[in-house]
Amino acid sequence: MAARCLRWNIGVSTVALVICGSVAGTQETEERRPIIRNLASGLLRRADTDRRVCFQAEDVLITGEGRCTYDRRSVPCTWYGYSFEYELPKREATLECSWSSTDQANVGTPDAEGHTDVSQGHYELKLEGQHGFFFNPQYSVFPSQRKHVGKVVQIRNSCSFEDRVVFEVVFKLRYPER
Repeated sequence: MAARCLRWNIGVSTVALVICGSVAGTQETEERRPIIRNLASGLLRRADTDRRVCFQAEDVLITGEGRCTYDRRSVPCTWYGYSFEYELPKREATLECSWSSTDQANVGTPDAEGHTDVSQGHYELKLEGQHGFFFNPQYSVFPSQRKHVGKVVQIRNSCSFEDRVVFEVVFKLRYPER
């Protein structure tokens, strides 16, 4: 079949070569990408011990029943997050991730408040070993500011490898009315 193709005019064989090259390039990229399986997101079991998603859920009621350390203070919070199993073509890979929120928030760590009144940001996930399990616990502090009372805040996390989205997770944080 290929020999017959070559007898056609140059325009047709050039198009055939471009298409074949494109398909081969896509397959090569697919083989280099991490494979994500069993992606789960929602409320967490105790984040410090069990390290898994309790049940799949996009809606997260912010109850303040948990305890978190934020800016060196113990505060009421709700734990949620995501986890997945992965397979890598190499021993390690770094996913470039971004998050966005429909409302501004203060973002920080147990040791310090990092940024105030932000609605988007970037982070990296470093995956190591050819096979593994990744767990990303997150929490929201029970509303101490009146601006969140009664609101639903949507948070979108998107992670990419070589500029192609590998997975996306969305949470709808529902703050109480009081």
